[in-house]
Amino acid sequence: MNYQYEYIRLKARCSNRERILNDRINKLKAEIYDLTQKINNPYNAPRYDMQFVKLLDIVTKVTNVFSEDIMGRKRDRHIIVGRALFCYIAREHLKRTYTDIGRYINRDHSTVINLCKNYTNYIELKYQPEESFYSQAMNHIEHDLRTYVEEVERISTHLS
Repeated sequence: MNYQYEYIRLKARCSNRERILNDRINKLKAEIYDLTQKINNPYNAPRYDMQFVKLLDIVTKVTNVFSEDIMGRKRDRHIIVGRALFCYIAREHLKRTYTDIGRYINRDHSTVINLCKNYTNYIELKYQPEESFYSQAMNHIEHDLRTYVEEVERISTHLS
C-alpha cells in the first residue's frame, strides 16, 4: 500500500468536505442575517387596497413566506409558490384583473397570468407534494375572505 498516495487522497477529501461545510455555513449566516433584518425592519405592504392586504396576510401565514418576499424579486421555489397562491386567489376569488394584481405585487400582468396558470396546474394535476397543504389552506383562506368581505359590506351599508 502506498501511504503517501493514501494520505494525499484523504487530505484532498477532507479539504473538499471542509470547503462544502464552510459554504453551507456562509449561506446559513446570510440567511440568518436576512431573517433578522426582516424581523427588525418588517415590510409594510401598500395599504391602498384592503382586500389585497388581508389576502397577503393570510397567504404569508399559510405559506410561511414573508410578504416582502412575495412582493420582492426572489425566485426560490417556496416563494414562487406563495406568490402564485396570492395571484390565484386574487384572480379566482376576488375577481381582480391581472393588471391590478401585478400592480400590487410589482409584476407585469403577463407574469401574473403565468403564476395563475401554474397554480391552476398544481391544483388540477395534483403534481406537487404541497398541493394537499395548499388545498386545505384554500378552504381556510376562502372562509377568512368571506367573513372579511361581509364585514366590509356591513360597514359600508352602515355608512350609507
